[in-house]
Amino acid sequence: MIFICSKNIDDFVNQVIDCLDEDFLRLGNLDDCSLNLTHDSIKQQLQIITYFSNDCDLYSVEKVWINTEYSHSSFNSSEYDKDCNSLLINSFLNSKFKVKLGEVLIENNINKISCLNIARRIGFEIPETIITENKSDLLLFHKKHVNKHGIICKRITDDYYYRFGEFVYDFNITFQIDNQLLSIITEKFSLSKFQERIKPEYEVRVIYIDGLIYSTAIFNFTKNEDYRLNFDKENSLRIIPYKLPEEIEEKINLFFKYIKTNTGSIDLIYSNNKYYFLELNTFGQISFINLACNYYLEYLVSKILQNEKAS
Repeated sequence: MIFICSKNIDDFVNQVIDCLDEDFLRLGNLDDCSLNLTHDSIKQQLQIITYFSNDCDLYSVEKVWINTEYSHSSFNSSEYDKDCNSLLINSFLNSKFKVKLGEVLIENNINKISCLNIARRIGFEIPETIITENKSDLLLFHKKHVNKHGIICKRITDDYYYRFGEFVYDFNITFQIDNQLLSIITEKFSLSKFQERIKPEYEVRVIYIDGLIYSTAIFNFTKNEDYRLNFDKENSLRIIPYKLPEEIEEKINLFFKYIKTNTGSIDLIYSNNKYYFLELNTFGQISFINLACNYYLEYLVSKILQNEKAS
């Protein structure tokens, strides 16, 4: 039995499942489920009960693919019950298995800030960064870089959206801080991350799977800071297979050993003969990269999960 924990909607996971010849149980990160722990004189069982399965003993699972962290969503449960269920599922996912892809990194205190620190320690170039809630600090940082390429704002947490009162705020997009924005920013604001803007010649998306590295160069032909804002991707983006220098691949391998996981993707940018580390996407969407470059990674992942030799 292969246990898969994924986002509720993920094209790449669907493609991998289509390649499997083995029984599997897929749990979406927002799927409602409950756990039933039983113990008798013979053995102990941890059953997971969902609307599509009620007899899977998690202790019998030998293979697991963690493509997201689990977050219980039932509106009929208390916050305490939700937290307990999520903790139990994520703790189970971080156990040892015969075959395992991925980790619940939130339990290992791996976040966007720690990843920048780890990357710097390994020897990656990273953009100059400040985290502040004071306009005075922001103005000084902006002044330092205004005659270069300016500064940008990026989210600190892994959460894409934040609800406050009746509003939902989108934290997913990277944007540039200009004079117009500076003129309306209050003296105090929520803790935010700002970085010097590195003008890339191209971006590099690195997909890492069990020691194998697949890289892609992304050329952005629009002025949008974040290529996800390019709605006409066919004409505004060029995505091609790419081979990184050996020394950069060595740093990538070292990075994943340091954070103790065997899957994920890294965003780099290439500028002035340097590769800059931007961030780790532990469970990033890779379907568009896989499709554009004909990497057929769904076959690779399916073979690893079935404990077969990947070619």
